[in-house]
Amino acid sequence: MRSSYRLDWTPALLHLLLEELYIEDEIAELFGSTNHPTETIPQIIAVAIALRHSWQIDDFYRIIRRLKLVRVE
Repeated sequence: MRSSYRLDWTPALLHLLLEELYIEDEIAELFGSTNHPTETIPQIIAVAIALRHSWQIDDFYRIIRRLKLVRVE
């Protein structure tokens, strides 16, 4: 695991994450593609996680509250 110690977020790593979450197509539809500059990666990851949990509304709300994306009562 030491070889991953200094690993940075890259478009290739983001692409792999989206493939593993099975939401690559949805993200590409929302953002136009999945090949974006590294400064947009946190936004894409947050949306990807929220999408991955969107099939159950309570789980979705829990995730967006944890990410502090919106305030949900």
